[in-house]
Amino acid sequence: MDVQTFSWRGIKIELKVSVPYRTFREVYGYDMHHIAVSSVEPEKAPLPISDTGYRSIWLAQPQLEEFGGALNYVTEYLEHEAKSGQWKQQEDAARQYQLF
Repeated sequence: MDVQTFSWRGIKIELKVSVPYRTFREVYGYDMHHIAVSSVEPEKAPLPISDTGYRSIWLAQPQLEEFGGALNYVTEYLEHEAKSGQWKQQEDAARQYQLF
């Protein structure tokens, strides 16, 4: 299992990447990867991809390679979803709360 941490907009995020089904490669010729995304600081902080701070993602090896790895994939996913109106409202509300 590969574990990586990175910071995104002030949230520390942990990625755990594993290849749990070795037989997948035997059948399809490539691996299926499981990416567990967790906000760790603040713990369970909401993310644009998850209200609970946890998201499970399954990606085939070719898809993962297109993005240049799990970190790039998750970062692009976060940035894409952060453009939603709902996430922008949530960020604005959190900023207002910090003022008091």
